[in-house]
Amino acid sequence: MKNTKLSIQKKDGWNTYALHHKKTPAHPIVEQGLALIKPELEIPRVAVDLGCGPGVNILAIQANGFAVHGVDSNQLALNIAEQRIKKQEAQAKKLRIPLPPTKLHNTRMGSFKLPKCGLLVAIRSLGFETTENFDKLLKKIPQKIAPGGFAILQFFGPKDDWAKTGSVCALSKKEVLNALRAFKVKLIKEDYRTGKTVHGHLKNWHEIFVIAQKLP
Repeated sequence: MKNTKLSIQKKDGWNTYALHHKKTPAHPIVEQGLALIKPELEIPRVAVDLGCGPGVNILAIQANGFAVHGVDSNQLALNIAEQRIKKQEAQAKKLRIPLPPTKLHNTRMGSFKLPKCGLLVAIRSLGFETTENFDKLLKKIPQKIAPGGFAILQFFGPKDDWAKTGSVCALSKKEVLNALRAFKVKLIKEDYRTGKTVHGHLKNWHEIFVIAQKLP
């Protein structure tokens, strides 16, 4: 039987996360990755943002010339993302700047049918999937990114408090590099820190950020 109380708590947690980040700009690692994607690079200008939340990274991706598929299972987050996107598109229209379209998908990442793309972004999202879906996504990502395309990803490391309790899927730096052996790693950054979650709880963070380009 489904534990309704736990389901409600989880939903409330993601709602809190969405509201906390409703005005947050793109993550610095996403900005760094976008700066490496030159206009002359011949890749599909289609991007997927897995676990897009309230559109934190979508605006920057769209502004860099990509049609974006934003994927998230939290409806409140997608509602906020939709409003942010509409605002950006209205401003662009006034300035007569064409922007590619975006499409938001209310579904779990593991259930989303990944299209062939030139960019795939997943920041603080992959680790929250089930172990089965996490493993499947790690296999799918290299298959769906076109040669020359980019992956901008975040993984939880094994020393993260959530990883130690089994709350998230985690990989070591060596395991991340192995999962991305079909890519040329442009940047990999391992981050250890103690800080608060959006709910105000103090925890030890261990994160691995990667920018990688699919080999020909």
